[in-house]
Amino acid sequence: MAGLGYNNAVVVYNQTGGRVGSSLTWYGVRMDRVRVEYHEAVSVSAQGRRAENACMAKIYDADLPLPYVAPVQWHAAESKGDVLTFESGKTFFVIVDKDDIAASLTAPEGEILDNAYTGGLIAWLSTHYGRVYEVNTVDHYSLLPHWQLGGK
Repeated sequence: MAGLGYNNAVVVYNQTGGRVGSSLTWYGVRMDRVRVEYHEAVSVSAQGRRAENACMAKIYDADLPLPYVAPVQWHAAESKGDVLTFESGKTFFVIVDKDDIAASLTAPEGEILDNAYTGGLIAWLSTHYGRVYEVNTVDHYSLLPHWQLGGK
């Protein structure tokens, strides 16, 4: 049910297990037919310049590649790769396909061990891909059912 501008792609990562660099495991799911809107900004303070980039990924319910479950159900699931959740502070996404920034990337998907990547998966993605956002808002709308993931 992709609407106007729903022609981007992201890979969403959910984490489970220990802390970064130890027994932490990520589950990456590619989502196509996503609308990505981003805002790039820099703030200036006494400590210097700091990037204040923000991004919104919008995904119609009908375009979710896996069934959605609440975070508590996802963490309890035996097969986390068969379901999907969005959890503020524990979910990240990386833009992998967006025409206006010439992005067309192949990011890791499936079950991923954090310690398989130098500095951990998210640090590795940031270094090699850029455009990695930690989800800090998760909203679901019932009119034209869709999700909005806000990230910084």
